[in-house]
Amino acid sequence: MRKRGLSWEIDHWPEEMASQPHQREIGSLTYSNDVTTPLRVPPASAKYDVQIGNIQVVHGLYLASHRALSAYQKLTSLPSEFSATDQLFKSYYGEVSNRWRGKHSVKTPMMQMKESLIAAAVYGYETPAIEPNSEARQVWEGFQGVLRKVLPTSLGFTEMSVNPPEVVIRTRTGDFLIDAVSGGISSLIEISWQIFLRSRQYDSFTVCMDEPENHLHPQLQRSIIPSLLSAFPRISFVVATHSPFIVTSVHNSHVYVLDYEGDAVKTRLLDSANKAASSDEILRRVLGLETTIPLWVERQVAEILATFKNSNLDWSELRRLRAALLDVGLGQEFPAALDAITLGENNAPTQ
Repeated sequence: MRKRGLSWEIDHWPEEMASQPHQREIGSLTYSNDVTTPLRVPPASAKYDVQIGNIQVVHGLYLASHRALSAYQKLTSLPSEFSATDQLFKSYYGEVSNRWRGKHSVKTPMMQMKESLIAAAVYGYETPAIEPNSEARQVWEGFQGVLRKVLPTSLGFTEMSVNPPEVVIRTRTGDFLIDAVSGGISSLIEISWQIFLRSRQYDSFTVCMDEPENHLHPQLQRSIIPSLLSAFPRISFVVATHSPFIVTSVHNSHVYVLDYEGDAVKTRLLDSANKAASSDEILRRVLGLETTIPLWVERQVAEILATFKNSNLDWSELRRLRAALLDVGLGQEFPAALDAITLGENNAPTQ
């Protein structure tokens, strides 16, 4: 397996951990510099980390499935100067990481972002009393360019503005505070902010995302990865998801499905035909859902089918089955009901 970029910037893995006896090798990792290292785990343990020997320094970003809550917090002060973007990233990412570990400081992640954005707007432009900071201006204008590509077109985002002490999101249908956005829009802004700041440090890297569909409307699930690829064309994305809309959202992608084979978990590469399937088909064929109908519908259909014990259904019986489903408002489940009745080659319905 070849990885282009992932970076938690660890210089090395302690040799004593990489060489512990009685470890089980579960695979290997090959970096873009052609260094291959084994992946090992303890033979039996309730809690453990995958141990990587000869780990290489690479660059990347990990985005957990948890999203920061967009709780309102009023900005009461500004820093005396604009921080470098690597420091902005460390402050925001550190706060997000602390919160999903159960720790946090006085500032919420949204507060961290709002402070940085207002500082960028204040220090990025020349005034009679302030010399302009080019990096601040690039952050202020660059992030808005990213949001124009990532936020849904239905929102009609045009620009951000500062109305001290608030950041205002301006759209074609109205303006609102950045703190007041919905959970889905807040999630898109949070993801975009972290990737944007990281992209100002590294020209290309890999983003690992866990369940980006969290908090997103299905329409946003369809568009999030294509939108991020449009906003960050030099960045690679490794995504873990249960959303059929994300599975099928990018044509030029490698989608691996995890399946059980006996007691082992195996991977298989999804072909183009499956990637082009509908969400209903993806749920059944790829994500392993036996049926996509609700459980209560499944029970009612089963009760109706139980009255049709004759497997040699003729056309009159099929019409009676359809009428029974229509009577309880389940006419659309007629094809599924037929699938549930196994008809052999020699007992097809006859007129």
